[in-house]
Amino acid sequence: MLINGHNIIRNMKDGFTIRKPSRIHSRACARSSNEAKRKGCHSGYGKRQETDQGLVVDKENEGVEAFS
Repeated sequence: MLINGHNIIRNMKDGFTIRKPSRIHSRACARSSNEAKRKGCHSGYGKRQETDQGLVVDKENEGVEAFS
């Protein structure tokens, strides 16, 4: 079946295709995220960029990757 607008609309009416809800940028979501950050969540090693506690590549591994 060709993928075009008419077939997509027909599939949606028949129930074969489900439209996902659009992403909502709500203040409630931002507040809950900020509250979690105040408690110390969402601050793992992956989030610590450009700091001395961030993820760093070992000097030994860095040299090996350069020559391979």
